[in-house]
Amino acid sequence: MFAVTADAAECVEFYGGSCTYLTIKNGTSGIALYGGYYDIICGSLTDNTPVNDLLAKGYAFATLNSVTHLPESIVDGSAVTLSKGIRNVTVVKHTHTYTETETKCACGAVLYAKVTSADGTTDEYFDSIEEGLLYADKAENKGCVFTLVTSGKINSGG
Repeated sequence: MFAVTADAAECVEFYGGSCTYLTIKNGTSGIALYGGYYDIICGSLTDNTPVNDLLAKGYAFATLNSVTHLPESIVDGSAVTLSKGIRNVTVVKHTHTYTETETKCACGAVLYAKVTSADGTTDEYFDSIEEGLLYADKAENKGCVFTLVTSGKINSGG
């Protein structure tokens, strides 16, 4: 691909390939990156949305090694806005690594909630308060303990 413009009003998913210039219009809702290499991803000059919002769940941006062309290091996509743009990245499958004391993953995801099983033997971690609450509310998790690890804003959907 060369240049692509993705409008948030549509359902746009990228699973691979190479894109020279990906322009995001009208926010990131409906757009999901599951793979691919991108020379430039950007939005309008006033769009302060983090580029991480473009990623499908379980994916992160990474730089490529200049010799092997394999993913080399994870990029903190929460620190880069669409207005600034991100360059020369690939999208890779990613599992967050964080703890209750180190609550930010290298990709920029933040640990917000922990659910401890009723018997205290298992902890599940969530980068979304909503997901943690939904998990805790399941019948099979009766008696579990929900802990807010990092304060955050619950998405109101608007």
